[in-house]
Amino acid sequence: MSRTASIEMSYNNNIDFIDFINRLILSNWNFNDYGKIRYMIGEDFEWESDILENFKDVINKMEAEYFKDKIVAINFLYKNNIGGNLIFLNRNKVVLNLNINRKTLTNGVNTDFSFYMEALNNILTIDCYINCIEIP
Repeated sequence: MSRTASIEMSYNNNIDFIDFINRLILSNWNFNDYGKIRYMIGEDFEWESDILENFKDVINKMEAEYFKDKIVAINFLYKNNIGGNLIFLNRNKVVLNLNINRKTLTNGVNTDFSFYMEALNNILTIDCYINCIEIP
């Protein structure tokens, strides 16, 4: 049986979408999901893909919808191999579904949340509440 894991990040203040993405990139996170940008806009959860060269256009499109209070998501990988769906649920809450090569503890089962906390350190501000969830 597979496990699902995610990290919910809730902020007291509105999230600056572009700044959030840029801070991830500065922290070795990458939008290159095996040669494509994979993203989603809206509540239908219809994932789309685009070429890497269109990243700026994709982010601008996502930001415009984010400001219209639409759910937007993009796949991000840490150091090009571990990551998941980064879902902006609203202007104060982001969820990272850990569904791309989920990092586990030495037992090979449980999620290594401390690894992700270190990797996300650049976006975890003082007004951020974190909820780590793992479902067997």
